[in-house]
Amino acid sequence: MKKQAITAVATLIFIAIATISCSSQISDSKGDEKELSVSNVLFNSVSRSLTADITAEDGAEVTLECNGKTEKAIVADKKIEVVLVEPFHDGIKGGSTYDVNISSEGYNGTQTEIAYWPKEELRLSCTDEQNVFIGGAKNFIQPEFMLKNYDESKVTTKIWFKILLTKGYETKETRTEITSTDTSTWNFSDMMDFLSDSNNIGKTIEVHFQITPNAPKDAENLASSGYVVLNCKKDVLANCANIVNNYGKFEVRLFAEEPSTLTTDIETAGGIVDYQWQISDNTEYTDEPNFTDIPGAYGKSFSLTKENEATVLGKTLRVKISQTFEGNTHEIISETYPVFHCVKTAELYYDDILSKGQKFDTTKIKGTLTDELGNTYSASDFDWAEISELSEKNEYTAGEAKDFLLTSSKNNFYDSVQSVFANVQFTLTEAELPQLSTETSSIEIGKVEFTTINKNLEISFNGGATYRDFPENEFAAKTGEKLYIRKRANGTPGCAGYVRESKPLVITVAEENIGKKAKGNSVIQELEAIGLTLKKTNKDGITTITPVLSFTEDIYEYEYTWLIDNNAALSWNGVTTNDNNELIIDTSKFGKDAYQIFCKVRIYIQGTQDHIDIISASAQTSLVVQ
Repeated sequence: MKKQAITAVATLIFIAIATISCSSQISDSKGDEKELSVSNVLFNSVSRSLTADITAEDGAEVTLECNGKTEKAIVADKKIEVVLVEPFHDGIKGGSTYDVNISSEGYNGTQTEIAYWPKEELRLSCTDEQNVFIGGAKNFIQPEFMLKNYDESKVTTKIWFKILLTKGYETKETRTEITSTDTSTWNFSDMMDFLSDSNNIGKTIEVHFQITPNAPKDAENLASSGYVVLNCKKDVLANCANIVNNYGKFEVRLFAEEPSTLTTDIETAGGIVDYQWQISDNTEYTDEPNFTDIPGAYGKSFSLTKENEATVLGKTLRVKISQTFEGNTHEIISETYPVFHCVKTAELYYDDILSKGQKFDTTKIKGTLTDELGNTYSASDFDWAEISELSEKNEYTAGEAKDFLLTSSKNNFYDSVQSVFANVQFTLTEAELPQLSTETSSIEIGKVEFTTINKNLEISFNGGATYRDFPENEFAAKTGEKLYIRKRANGTPGCAGYVRESKPLVITVAEENIGKKAKGNSVIQELEAIGLTLKKTNKDGITTITPVLSFTEDIYEYEYTWLIDNNAALSWNGVTTNDNNELIIDTSKFGKDAYQIFCKVRIYIQGTQDHIDIISASAQTSLVVQ
């Protein structure tokens, strides 16, 4: 049945009780203090906000004290506005007037009186729908409506009943109303008579209520109303009982027949039902009579706590149930249930990356597990086993990232199934690597080409720093250059089904892979027209001569030769070269004279041993040392 929540009967309307009584002055004043007074006091009981005109100067801080609590306000335009949250906290009762003491530095204190009529806060003594048993009316406890913020004398309570024809499990919309009464014609005793009549099995009673504060105005807007549903059922004799465990809270369930043939639990069996929980040192499921009563364990549930953990953990529970049914006492014993810790929460991870096809390694499970009492354990405290029926399906051989299900076991713990997410990585073998072509006569000078293309691979030309799609055509390379190749990732990182990229393998470019086919005419023409110039700079007695080529390309190698007056430049004292092939001359090492500087560059293909030079260029300049 759909239950109607207990709701307010109308939209809230603020109640403002105006109090202008300011006749009481606090007389503990000094001679130079000013007179303080308030007027036009308005107090909103719902929002607990107070506004008033005040004689204090703008900007003055005002303290308001009520019910032993204080709030502060700042005067603006000769007015104060403040919310009295602390003075009218939830424990303050409505329906009364309260004194508010008002003070400010340099002023005499004053006092005003306000009335407090808040919105009702209601609590029921029962759920808003419950089962009652025909024939067991004497055991039924009348619902009580308890107000948190009003005394009973400050409200008016009205209760009436609606008797519905159809069965309790049907929805409110499909029920047929037979009669509606109020307390003037049908009281609670009449309802008990109704519950004693077997002809009323299957009917439903709605106990309606409305509780209204005795406020001077707008009281209906502060009221609470609703109803409690009572479903009339036949008393049922409990014939068996079992125990369920909800993370250390053991609850007994009663059944009219064996649970295997009747799955509906008897929520309240009818009659009078008493419970006595018992404990045994025997940890096996047994009905042997070696159980003893647990003092004070008389409820429908029993909880494992830190206080009783030492006395009940590792032992066995059962419940002795006594039911007074149709004037007779009927006794049954529940099934037994061992008391162990439960794994309530687990934060686990796999401390590695599985290679595709690799078996899950339980020794690499890391993280923490927490029991129902809040005790924390390391994953290494538990034994881990695969779930056998899944293992038969090869579920523990990595195919892709996913939650792997495993059984956790530990002394004094129930076995439990936990999931551990593990990332999976592709594996690239040498046999899967593509090969560089050796048919160099058909490949352009200074380039290489793969014999096959694999779209699942990617390549890096910078030592694995970045990767790009695998090249489908010839590309520039040099002898000895290392090409990093890996399988590309598949899926979304961190999600089930993801397989991350493989670790890279390296292919080294060999001389036999470098192409020897001549390039197009435009490049040859550029080479033939190549020019070399020398740029000379002087600074602090150091002359730097920089060679500048009019055309360069990465596939070529450049070899520079320097001469000074037809002798090898590096044989001269004070002469060096750098990585940019520049000639560095310390002129302080040279005598005063004019010198001829000659530079020749030889251009050839990288890595060829029996090569033919592509072209060469030379240039000459002079150096005068004074």
